[in-house]
Amino acid sequence: MDRLKIQEKIKKESTFVCFMLMAAGYVLLIITFAGILPLFLNYRPEILLPTIIFTVNCAFSFVMAFAGAYAFNEMKSGHSPFTKKTVKYFSIISYAFSFMTFASVALEAISRHTIENSNYFAGFYIPYAICALVFGCLSRVFEYGWLLQQESDETI
Repeated sequence: MDRLKIQEKIKKESTFVCFMLMAAGYVLLIITFAGILPLFLNYRPEILLPTIIFTVNCAFSFVMAFAGAYAFNEMKSGHSPFTKKTVKYFSIISYAFSFMTFASVALEAISRHTIENSNYFAGFYIPYAICALVFGCLSRVFEYGWLLQQESDETI
């Protein structure tokens, strides 16, 4: 394949991924507001903290979806994906997954003491931890690519 076809393919795929991440972000925003709703409808002190932690997790998921959408929006511009903005967006996603890992561990610990039959939350944090590592590595790879791109541009 020649370079123009590859760029066009990347642009189409990035547009699709960007659209899907934006849609997921809006769905997560709705879920965030739905997570707060039980506090207003049927206030029980034992569900206050788990509901707040769940809502914060959904809010961070919303932030991650939009950071991912912006990262793919940068990639579809047709230029090199190794930019400082892409590194920043992947770092934001990594930090958000890290926060969600700790929040999920707290949610599991609190729910085990306050909610009966709370095995629903068991092991919820493991995928978050794996994704935090993956996106942390991706941000470092893109940062290294960005540095190489700068070096290459300065050489020419």
